Amino acid sequence: MTNTKLHLPYIASIPYNILADNDIPPAAKIFFGCLSGLAIKNGYVFGTTLALAEMMNTSESTIERWLNLLEKKSHISRDTTTTPHKNSDITKAKKFEWSKDRKIYICKGFSNNFTDTVKNNGYNEPVKNNGYKSKPSNHKELRSNRNTNVSKEESKNKEVKSSVDLIKSNHEILQCSKEDAVEIALKYKHYEIVAGINKFHNSRKEGTRIKKPRGFLLKCIKDMQKVCAYYVAQGELDEFLAKYNVQNYVDIN
Repeated sequence: MTNTKLHLPYIASIPYNILADNDIPPAAKIFFGCLSGLAIKNGYVFGTTLALAEMMNTSESTIERWLNLLEKKSHISRDTTTTPHKNSDITKAKKFEWSKDRKIYICKGFSNNFTDTVKNNGYNEPVKNNGYKSKPSNHKELRSNRNTNVSKEESKNKEVKSSVDLIKSNHEILQCSKEDAVEIALKYKHYEIVAGINKFHNSRKEGTRIKKPRGFLLKCIKDMQKVCAYYVAQGELDEFLAKYNVQNYVDIN
């Protein structure tokens, strides 16, 4: 996971259920407010413990303690996925490496009704809190968005893995390394790769001389990508999948 630098949000929002939680120290409440401010755009915060520690000007152990406490109290939830990334270090032999990416989701506290009307003399009026309407509105919506995002990521990772496994299973013919397989899997959709490999095999059966299998495979995949784009534009993706013998495809969009 890359250590992208984080900056303090312009607005730190601390809802009533956090302020009223006596088990959370004041500094952790401020930290939650910063997380909620950073999460306004996407519904989650994407950052390493080190990046959060630098943002809050504290230690990584303190950040982990705050995160564990907030998660234990169900104010946040964390999701970690393993995904392939391009290797930025050109001196390394591997083009891609797998890394863990963590997202921090805000579970509660955003709504037009911050807390009890009587205690706050009307400060929960929707008109006064209009600024939050366009933001994540409540924990149910945020959890729904989180589940949708996680589901798409899991499906995408599964699709990439399936493509890599397919290319590796044809290694002797396609002559693609693992790094090549990952690069192709990240660039093209699974059904485009399947159709491209099918075209590759059909060309061999028809007697086509293939001097550079990897380059010819890429050509086949690109050709099938163009054909697929035509079918998709016509709303006939199923016809494409059936015609070019693409099986076990799951639409992740």
